[in-house]
Formats: sequence, structure tokens, C-alpha cells
Amino acid sequence: MATSVELLIESFPHPNIPPIQGQPTYESNANSALVHTDLDGGSHGHLILTVSPTLLATLSATPFIVPNNPGPLPIIPANSSTPETNTITCAHCEELRVWRKYINVDAALKQQLIKASPQIALAFYWKYQPRYRTCVISQRVVYCQYLTK
Repeated sequence: MATSVELLIESFPHPNIPPIQGQPTYESNANSALVHTDLDGGSHGHLILTVSPTLLATLSATPFIVPNNPGPLPIIPANSSTPETNTITCAHCEELRVWRKYINVDAALKQQLIKASPQIALAFYWKYQPRYRTCVISQRVVYCQYLTK
């Protein structure tokens, strides 16, 4: 499965979201759910990025575990044997891959939302400017719903 932002958007079932008039449509949810992850037991993909944690909890008994940035290099304790070092390095590479995929899926969904509704995206930016880059797409979708009421 593709992990760069552009390749992720191309692989979505809805690569182009129609302009948002009123409440956001289901395309973002379909796109986020399509991208597989085992962070929630593998049942709903990255749906946590487009729905609230409360709603996702009604769909899945397994909570979604948001990956943390493992850092650029593995932390290898002093006096580690070669097999231990290899195990730690492999685990770090996998954590980094999962984290990058999560970040890229979120970035792809944000990019789609901005294209679908530049006015809403701009209003969101000004309201949350200091935290804009770290804000997950579900917060933006909720804000779109708020603006269109």
C-alpha cells in the first residue's frame, strides 16, 4: 500500500471530494477507513482521523492506539548483544513505518478537505493557527459541521 501523501490520495476510492456545501460528506470516512492499520485491531483502518473517538468506540471494541513518533534512531542500551541490537532496530523501523503512514494518511485527508472547501479550511486555520499543523482531520471535519449549521 502506498504511503506518500500523493500516492495515498490516488489510491483512495474517492480521490476527489466534491466541494463541501453544508455538512461534509462520507468520502473522507470512506478514504480513511480504506487505509489498513492494525492500530485498532485492523477493523476500521484510519477511521479515527475522520470521526470522533466516541463514535469510533461505538463501532469497535478495540480502541485505536495513536502511534507516537519513535524518533530518528533506535535507543540501544549499552552492552546489548548483536541479536538484541537487531531486534531493537527492527522494532524501531516498524514503529517508524507505522507512525509515518499515520501522519501521511492524516496529511492526505487534510489536503482533500482543504481542496473541497478552501473557505472552511481558511476559517479553521485562523481559529486554530498555532495548532493547525498538529490538528487531526476529525477536528477539522467537526469544525466544518459547526460552520455549516
